[in-house]
Amino acid sequence: MSHNLWHSNHQRFQNEHGIDIDEPQVFDCGILVYFRSHHVMCIEVADSRKASYEPFYLWLEPVWYFEGPTQWQGIDFRLGTFEECKELVSQGWLNVSDLIDEVVNEHVLLILERPTFRVRILTYRCDIVTERPNIQILAPKQSDLP
Repeated sequence: MSHNLWHSNHQRFQNEHGIDIDEPQVFDCGILVYFRSHHVMCIEVADSRKASYEPFYLWLEPVWYFEGPTQWQGIDFRLGTFEECKELVSQGWLNVSDLIDEVVNEHVLLILERPTFRVRILTYRCDIVTERPNIQILAPKQSDLP
């Protein structure tokens, strides 16, 4: 059996509600919210084996990089290595100049690999929450626009 990231007590992952994630490969996932410009992502997670299972949510911030579909099965992510994370950050989409090692050390790269796709998320932290986040998009009123 592979190492379960969700039971690792990693400093960047908070599961304060003690949600049981013993079989992470069976959970259905869908991106509920991803505000790229605000570096915020929320993934809704539900156990497909249970008809009445209440979903929980992975709240990730700041999210600097996301690659993958909007829905998939499994939260059996692995942590990317320092080298994998450094290679991703080195691609030039994030201007970190000489601070690349510090950026890589301060973030985690979550990787989920499947035969037909992969999910990669570069984030600082992930909180597991039980309440659906109340997210509102605030836009300026038409009268406030130039």
